[in-house]
Amino acid sequence: MLSVAGLEVVIFQLWISRQTRKYPPFLMMVLGTLFFMAGFAMIGFVQRAEFFLLSVITITLGEMIMFPTNKALAINFSPADMRGRYMAVYDLGWTIPAMLGPAAAGLILDNFNPNLLWVIGGILCALAAAGFYAMHLWLGGQARFIPVSVEQEAYDGSGGAEA
Repeated sequence: MLSVAGLEVVIFQLWISRQTRKYPPFLMMVLGTLFFMAGFAMIGFVQRAEFFLLSVITITLGEMIMFPTNKALAINFSPADMRGRYMAVYDLGWTIPAMLGPAAAGLILDNFNPNLLWVIGGILCALAAAGFYAMHLWLGGQARFIPVSVEQEAYDGSGGAEA
């Protein structure tokens, strides 16, 4: 299943990245999070290998939409002279759930129905999607979060991020 996810990334990542950069980034975060929600919640209900494989494909699709987008968002939040610091804090933010998540998952698996872990994951993804949508409504109209057209990007060489 992991090799299918890796193959999916190799085949589709560049194309997906090119497509998602055309749309508002917070809405792409909503879309990616909804794929995460569907994939993680599905694991709590399926019992056949092909459905587990479908959940892995769904989660990987969410990753391919979200991860390039959230890096670009972190850059667009930062002033040009502090991008390195913002990216460091952004990366540090991933270490906290990576540290606490396995312990929390172990507590759930040891003390409750194991399927609850995946349902909670789906609920957390739904809350995150709602939060990204709220950010789109609140901040999405700012120039730094408006997608750059491919023509404009080729013309000014900006790469989509503010200089």
